[in-house]
Amino acid sequence: MSDIDVGCDDDGLSSDSNSEFSDFVPSNWVGAANVGGPAAADAVSDSLQMRQKSHQADQLDDHKKASNRGNLAWLSHIINSIHSDKRHIIGDYGFPFVFHINSSSAPRSFSQWIADHIQPDSGDIVVESGVIHLGAHGFSEVIGLENSALEVKGDFEGSKEQFLSLMGFSELPTIKQFGKLLLTNDLPNEKYFICFMVVFLSRFLCPNSSTYPSTKYLGSLLVPSDVRNFNWASFSHNWFMESVRKYQKDKRKSKALSSKSNLTLGGCTYVPAVKYLDFADFG
Repeated sequence: MSDIDVGCDDDGLSSDSNSEFSDFVPSNWVGAANVGGPAAADAVSDSLQMRQKSHQADQLDDHKKASNRGNLAWLSHIINSIHSDKRHIIGDYGFPFVFHINSSSAPRSFSQWIADHIQPDSGDIVVESGVIHLGAHGFSEVIGLENSALEVKGDFEGSKEQFLSLMGFSELPTIKQFGKLLLTNDLPNEKYFICFMVVFLSRFLCPNSSTYPSTKYLGSLLVPSDVRNFNWASFSHNWFMESVRKYQKDKRKSKALSSKSNLTLGGCTYVPAVKYLDFADFG
């Protein structure tokens, strides 16, 4: 079986060898967010270039760095290992754009810098050069997600049990175990797609601090043919904003208490990075 631990630390957290960098300098930015979808991924590949700031004021102390179990490198490894016939299945269920998502992820410190400049109530990234609105539409245009009127089903009563029964599990597997199931390539098409969506959601679109998938979206995966109809753009946007609220609150509390407790920044940090880079004028 292929190794699926690409880009993961032993605890499953996304690694960032350049986390001391707090700024990006695109070498060839072409307006990814305005183009959206696959074009955004291609642009991000060339544009997420890092440079170290000359001043130390913006550097993050170790105890202020926030963890995120989102891992785009790991997800990309999984995606690149998927057999062609299974790729067609995922595409036929309405998610062909996932194969265009690039493995260039935002360094942790840059994601935190953006989160520090977000006003969760308005959904705006507020920087000296202006205001960048980060709404559900942004998640739709950058990734290719559906932005429809059908809300994602929440953690309704019995949803986890229904999911376990449908998949034939006695207990909920870890995210890594779901990834290994995708590499075996022997699941029926419907179960394979559901398994893929769990990995896609838990490692990219809606990561949190757990090694297990959240039960908040499992109920929306029970009928594979319906999954494409849910408003995943709004769901992932709200997920990120709630994560930013918690991150900012915990950071304020940590500063007030001079605490070195760990911080967590959940949600998809890829979209805010693309939106900021598309907005910024690097001369």
